[in-house]
Amino acid sequence: MLPRNIQAYVDFVIEYAKENGFDLTNMKLQKILYYLQAWSLAISDDDLFDDVPQAWMHGPVYTDVYHKYSHLKAAPIVAPVSRPSVARLPISPIAFTSGELVEQERILETILESYMPQTAEWLKNQTHREQPWIEAREGLPPMAPSTKYLSKQTMREYYTTSADMHHPLNPFIPETVAASDINIQKPLSDLKSQWTTMEAYFEGIQEDQVMQKAEDLLLILREFKPTRLVVELTYDHDLYMRAEMPDGHNLHVSITFGEDSDPEDNTFLALFHNKEELWNVSCAFNQLSDTLDTQLNQKELVA
Repeated sequence: MLPRNIQAYVDFVIEYAKENGFDLTNMKLQKILYYLQAWSLAISDDDLFDDVPQAWMHGPVYTDVYHKYSHLKAAPIVAPVSRPSVARLPISPIAFTSGELVEQERILETILESYMPQTAEWLKNQTHREQPWIEAREGLPPMAPSTKYLSKQTMREYYTTSADMHHPLNPFIPETVAASDINIQKPLSDLKSQWTTMEAYFEGIQEDQVMQKAEDLLLILREFKPTRLVVELTYDHDLYMRAEMPDGHNLHVSITFGEDSDPEDNTFLALFHNKEELWNVSCAFNQLSDTLDTQLNQKELVA
């Protein structure tokens, strides 16, 4: 039998990431564990471990594991673990739903081969498109905390019936989301209009650089289903956005461009509720999603 302790799989994932040169943040670890469990349910009707993920705002989360690594915030996990031995992850054949026999450890590694190259943001977005997380979040506002558990039965049924589309043995390319599908065309159009009058304040910065960052940021903010998006260029060569939510929360994000900006600290975030600031933090732009996940889920811990 495979081990029932979730930590065995945490160690397995951490070592796989280390051996193959992948950064592994806490947010990404949560999603990888989820897909290992989900596909095991679909493939062998075995949930691997007893832990059940909660439906947090940024996707499924195994809370005990999250707490263990939460001190790292958005930094990669680099725990010095040894690769799980065959005794801990024994090799024995099990049947896929298609009837194909494969080794258990190979199943785990095959899932990792497909999912580990994806970013934490992509993995989060993928879980948001799938029924188990959607079902567990039913009736909740986008930014609402939740301790509700995903249904293992729904996970089993969804990934079994979705095997042809999502099966990890068939490598897939992340979806390209059209701007028209997520209603970001108008904010981008507004930004292009602003650029014609603000370009002089962004000396040495190309329009494409700003527009690409803006599109990336809009793709992140759209997950909160805001009722209004404010997009502005400032005289301090900043790209500023505000996502206004129906529950009174406003998320402010400012990205600084220019030679004087520190690439490790060029993005400022703040969350307000009814004009009261709840928190603020700065980070590198490429750590924005993980930083948001850490900050917002800290609030969910007391829900």
